[in-house]
Amino acid sequence: MVSDTRSFRVSWKTPLLAWPWLLALLIATQALATAWAQTECAPGIEFYESGTVSRCELTANQRFRVNQAAPWCSAGQEIRFHPTGGLEECVLADSISGPWGECAQGSAVAFDVEGNLLACEQRR
Repeated sequence: MVSDTRSFRVSWKTPLLAWPWLLALLIATQALATAWAQTECAPGIEFYESGTVSRCELTANQRFRVNQAAPWCSAGQEIRFHPTGGLEECVLADSISGPWGECAQGSAVAFDVEGNLLACEQRR
């Protein structure tokens, strides 16, 4: 019978080997979340030539991350995206507040490419 006398040594470098895998998992999770965000649309989705969604009608209230805000956009309303994939316009399902003040539920909001609020108009 032959025994193996080698042993596995754990050093301070061992945890560093896990970082690339954790980073890849985080990126994949974020990409999947973005893809899911685009699946909450009714038929009739419009796309940019790059393949990103340009506009659609939401089938459920949905939350989007936009710079300093995370607005809930209303189901049954049209939503528009920038070619980069960021939120451009939607109708709020809930009020939001930020450095600009407060936008009430039902307001139409518009954001620039960097995610800065351009408009908050109460719909009648």
